[in-house]
Amino acid sequence: MKCNEGPNNLAMSKRSIHFTFIFGLFLVIICPLLDVVAFETAILMFLLGIVMAGLSFLAILFSQDKWRKKGIWTLILIAAIGLKWISAPPFSRASFSIFYHLHKEELNEINSLLLPTSLDIRIDMGKQIQDPENQLTEEEKSRLMTLQSDLGTYYIFKHDSLISYEIRGMLDARVRIVYTEDRSELPDGHVPVTGNWYGVWYNN
Repeated sequence: MKCNEGPNNLAMSKRSIHFTFIFGLFLVIICPLLDVVAFETAILMFLLGIVMAGLSFLAILFSQDKWRKKGIWTLILIAAIGLKWISAPPFSRASFSIFYHLHKEELNEINSLLLPTSLDIRIDMGKQIQDPENQLTEEEKSRLMTLQSDLGTYYIFKHDSLISYEIRGMLDARVRIVYTEDRSELPDGHVPVTGNWYGVWYNN
């Protein structure tokens, strides 16, 4: 039994390294799915995945495995980088869809309160609603503030038939989901989410 402990432990160690490598790549590839709904988590997943995959790949390269096996793991890394490059845009778009389905009820209720109004309205997080013409009742304003708090958006802006939800504002990179019944109102860069909803990443 003692004679087998060394090879068995070595095999387990190799499996652990390989699993860590694959799992790290997996985290790096799927993290864009959380770009809109949980950006900080997505960043942590990306960094953790890079560290896990990077360190385990170095362990593979400096192991006593044959060069043929090392070549196979190198090809896996190259394939993962290609998959990351290809999948990042659709995964980022899918993140808008995830956000919408997580907050569908709140978004639709806000729309039902704002769309009947004829003039511009802006709702900033933690501030009074900008409604100069008092188109909304106090009850509606209170409900809108609650809904915005539930969404966690930086601000909501209604103009004509367009309602814009600023999901995140970080330095110059911002994320917004927009409802509009007229697609021509939107500048280039907006991607379809579902129905009359569109998402966009943009810089100031």
